[in-house]
Amino acid sequence: NAPIRSPENAIFRSSCTANVATTFAFEQGKRMVRALMAAKKAKTEMHWRDAYQSLAMRIRMRLCSVWGYRPDSSALTLCPSGTDAEYIPLLLALGRALTMEQSAEN
Repeated sequence: NAPIRSPENAIFRSSCTANVATTFAFEQGKRMVRALMAAKKAKTEMHWRDAYQSLAMRIRMRLCSVWGYRPDSSALTLCPSGTDAEYIPLLLALGRALTMEQSAEN
């Protein structure tokens, strides 16, 4: 079991599902949850969805900037786990293959 907060002098690596967030990342996560909860208090689904989409878009834009991608010609999918990161491309490939198969039949 991984602790919720990082112990002092911890070593961080990004290859493990049970990683402990750095203190900075944990504080940023709390800030983001507060923003989402404030949007939820607005009592409309639109505010909640817009707040979430805005936060996700800011993350995507920052990653595009870091990696030198152009947002208008690149797509970034944020995944909650490494397993999802592996299965989402497989799902997309399956969808494309099925579409190609249907096009070939017509």
